[in-house]
Amino acid sequence: MVAAALDAMAGTRWGRWLGLVTAVWVQCISGNNYTFSNYSHALKTLMGLTQLQLNGLSVAKDVGKAFGLLAGLASDRVPTWLLLAIGSLEGLLGYGAQWMVVSGTVAPLPYWQMCVFLCLGGNSTTWMNTAVLVTCIRNFRRSRGPVSGLLKGYVGLSTAIFTDTCSALFADDPASFLVMLAVMPAAVCALAMVFLREGARPRAAPPRGRGR
Repeated sequence: MVAAALDAMAGTRWGRWLGLVTAVWVQCISGNNYTFSNYSHALKTLMGLTQLQLNGLSVAKDVGKAFGLLAGLASDRVPTWLLLAIGSLEGLLGYGAQWMVVSGTVAPLPYWQMCVFLCLGGNSTTWMNTAVLVTCIRNFRRSRGPVSGLLKGYVGLSTAIFTDTCSALFADDPASFLVMLAVMPAAVCALAMVFLREGARPRAAPPRGRGR
């Protein structure tokens, strides 16, 4: 009954705008992929990496974004909440593994495993971005340009949010910063699963018969 009520609300004008506000919040925390420089020095020191190897980790992070095609293909087959769930789970795994290494919870992982976890962290952003963009564009079919521009703009703002937070709170503690990168997007996506839904598509008007 709750799911049916939420679906019905999503079809209303108020529900679509609430979904757009929720999507803005998701975009504000989906720029974690652009904060590698805030904790890369800790990875380099703890793993004993050369600058070339560190650059390789950065490339692995960017390769994850190249697999955004998977999220795009899935968006036509699975609901929005599942897209958000996949993105938040990948973020938890990717950034959680990096936190365990930086915090000393586990011994430094092999280089190839770190590449995999950075790739997961990079790919998590594509699922969140796809979920909010596809859903909001379908809910605001007559304003696709302004809606997509608004949402994409907040991705850039999210980078500034994370960077300023790192400088203010976690300048000397990259492990705590990685916890925030792993947990905050998952928490916001969990909330977005409730409010960000695709409304019912308007039915096409039946063709009028010709007068006699």
